[in-house]
Amino acid sequence: MGLVALSNHLQLSEEDNMEDHREACPKCREAGGDTKGDNLIVYQDGAAHCFACGHHVFPDNNKSTSSYRPRFKKNTEAASEGVHAAISDRKISKDIATKYKVKVEYGANGQISKHHYPFTDKSCRITAWKTRDVATKGFHISGSFKDVGLFGECLWDAGGKYLTITEGEIDCMSLAEVFNGKWATVSLRNGAQSVVKSLKDSFEFVDSFEKIVLAFDNDEAGKEAIDKALEIFSPDKVKIMSYPDGYKDVSDMLQAGLVRELENCWWRAKTYMPSDIVGATEIRDSWISRPAVQSVPYPWVCLNQKTKGFRLGELVTLTSGTGMGKSSVIRELEHHLLTTTKDKVGIIHLEETTERTIDGLVGIELSTPYHLDEVRQNFPEHEANAAFDKLFKRDDGEEALSLYEGKELSVEKIVSRIRLMAKAQNIKWIILDHLNLVMSGDTKIDERRSIDQLMTQLREVVVETNIGLFVISHLSRQQGVTHEEGGEISLTHLRGSQGIAQLSNIVIALERNQQHEDDWMRNVTKLRVLKNRYTGETGETGHLHYDNETGRITEVVVDLEELLS
Repeated sequence: MGLVALSNHLQLSEEDNMEDHREACPKCREAGGDTKGDNLIVYQDGAAHCFACGHHVFPDNNKSTSSYRPRFKKNTEAASEGVHAAISDRKISKDIATKYKVKVEYGANGQISKHHYPFTDKSCRITAWKTRDVATKGFHISGSFKDVGLFGECLWDAGGKYLTITEGEIDCMSLAEVFNGKWATVSLRNGAQSVVKSLKDSFEFVDSFEKIVLAFDNDEAGKEAIDKALEIFSPDKVKIMSYPDGYKDVSDMLQAGLVRELENCWWRAKTYMPSDIVGATEIRDSWISRPAVQSVPYPWVCLNQKTKGFRLGELVTLTSGTGMGKSSVIRELEHHLLTTTKDKVGIIHLEETTERTIDGLVGIELSTPYHLDEVRQNFPEHEANAAFDKLFKRDDGEEALSLYEGKELSVEKIVSRIRLMAKAQNIKWIILDHLNLVMSGDTKIDERRSIDQLMTQLREVVVETNIGLFVISHLSRQQGVTHEEGGEISLTHLRGSQGIAQLSNIVIALERNQQHEDDWMRNVTKLRVLKNRYTGETGETGHLHYDNETGRITEVVVDLEELLS
């Protein structure tokens, strides 16, 4: 009897074979086991198998070298109708179907109406059956799926050379048919959607093989399943089968009679290269033809000299001490975007009402502190309305500005609203004021970790949607000369996390001495670029002055030596 014949012989359950007797298993005895001397089953034809250690013997007493281990035990928890037979419409032989203990039922027309696939627990007991209705292609489960392994897992010893994993049972048996059971072949429990659960539950078994071949379907679900599988196992040991154009999976090719081609697909399985990793030559054309980077200049020349403006796809952080004019500077920037670009703008000011935001922007347009009651009540209404229409109405009827007026401050809510503005409203520039207030709405205790997570999510949204995002961040308290007294700001002063600095494209600091003896100098803000991923230029770049009467910020040249003399 040859290897295949012995495998076919042993794959039958105990009640399907006539036993001559039981005797001691030599392998178990060598390991100090089988004290009762009855682990080895010796069949009528001389074949023998130990269900304790997997040792088996050919009738001529030559030891098998096959990795195949027909260790199905008698089912005590689940039952299935049907018989072992060839699945002819899928070109699967009776031998292979029987090897995997698959049963079929026949309909009134004499055709196969149902497939029954067995699933075993870790002790190789069949505890569940998955039944496929041929006509409807639907599935239902009987028995218990608790602690079951991969389909066919109990047929194979761990630690072999090759293990092939398919999405479904038919694909699994199709490959087994092609290779006549030479290589271990198993299937996920419930298609591509079960890839993570299936592989993690059987991790020790799967990872024991030298090479893992994934024969998943050639569709989006199959590609996603491959990505997830590679997060579980070392990529260098995983190979991916691919199919000729027009074929979705293994079964399709077998039904088409492409046996030799299917063999070649298996042998030519390659190390997987995800779509987000490409060779340089693959992007040559896009590299040559890419459009020039379009920068929008800041309202202040001094800042443009170092940054060359700001761009879509950038996350810019603006920071300063408390009461240093961040809101005034960012409002000038918002007004600049609304009046110099045709892009939509989104504003999330968490410390003021939407009405106050509108007041501030209209005030800049009118060069007056319109938010003050005495100014607003005495200002000509038609001029205010004209300023409103100029800022917020587009010629095409679209809204120029969207504002967040929700009360929820959670990370999830704010990130979702930014993504919604970008994707659903096609907003290009979004301002978030401010980062630390978002964290105050988070129930997490670890502020540093929470800010890291928030900045990571914001960075992902920027990359995903190609927006320009401006984030306002506070500073931690400083010893010595405080930030409110004009103390110099560095990246290490960013409150909560270095993730703010790491994930920002540009970081701009505002420095101002609120205690300066000179009234005019108390309203002068120094601009300092702390990080600049675009040009690399950092350092002090210029000065801005806030006019209390107009509410406007203008760029000024400050002669510090003259002021100090």
